Amino acid sequence: MKPGLYYNMSFEDYVKIDAVNNSTLKILSSQSPAHCKQYMTEGRPETKALSFGKAADCYILEPTLFAKQYVVGPDLNHNSKAWKEYKASVAEGVEILKQAEMDDIISIYNKISNSHGMRLLMGGKSQVVCIWEDKKTGLTCKSRWDYYNEDIPMITDLKTTISAEPEHFAKDIFKYGYYQQAAFYTDGYKAVMGDKYDCCFAFFTVEKVAPFVNSAFELGDKSLAAGRLAYRKALDLYKKCLDDCWPMYREQITLIEMPNWALSMAGVGEGNTF
Repeated sequence: MKPGLYYNMSFEDYVKIDAVNNSTLKILSSQSPAHCKQYMTEGRPETKALSFGKAADCYILEPTLFAKQYVVGPDLNHNSKAWKEYKASVAEGVEILKQAEMDDIISIYNKISNSHGMRLLMGGKSQVVCIWEDKKTGLTCKSRWDYYNEDIPMITDLKTTISAEPEHFAKDIFKYGYYQQAAFYTDGYKAVMGDKYDCCFAFFTVEKVAPFVNSAFELGDKSLAAGRLAYRKALDLYKKCLDDCWPMYREQITLIEMPNWALSMAGVGEGNTF
């Protein structure tokens, strides 16, 4: 596909685009090329937290699509004949939610709809696809933004989280590689719109359990700079791996010691001689 911004593209069509995305680079950054190759071949394992987050995002950002792709199932034992018959009656591709999950999603929406941070999800478009060519590597890259307001301009990412408290979420930004995602997305914007155009990146965070506290954050320049270093390193590694050499952590035998804090606890501290 040609570089540019694309609207109203389904997730299924987005997945088919032959380009590098942040999820791939994130695995390269946090694990190994071998893990990355497995992800590219098999996809990402679905977890309960991931499934709930996707459903909440869809309800908030794409309510019409939600009505087509999700249904609330009956309160039945999943090993029962009645449940198996019900599941077989649901159309292919439709996700089944528990009533409790649906109640939480509605509660989240009701909570955030009256919040100050909701302005981050107003006046723009949801699920905007960006395609660009990375000048250094020549690789085609892609990203799918939760929400984009071209008037500011700002990309907003909706996150369900354990805690929306600023200090806690600041740690999550590093722990889960959100800083890399932000830099990758905003640099994609610049590649399409031109280097002279800047784009802000914001997080709209919502806690997963009642009272569904939410917070809005704009990511600072230092964190974006760190994210740029991270994704550039991963992108260079991806380029090297394209000859179908996707190594594990290390091929050679490596000398290893426990961390210093563990050695100290075991009675082997600095100054000891052996």
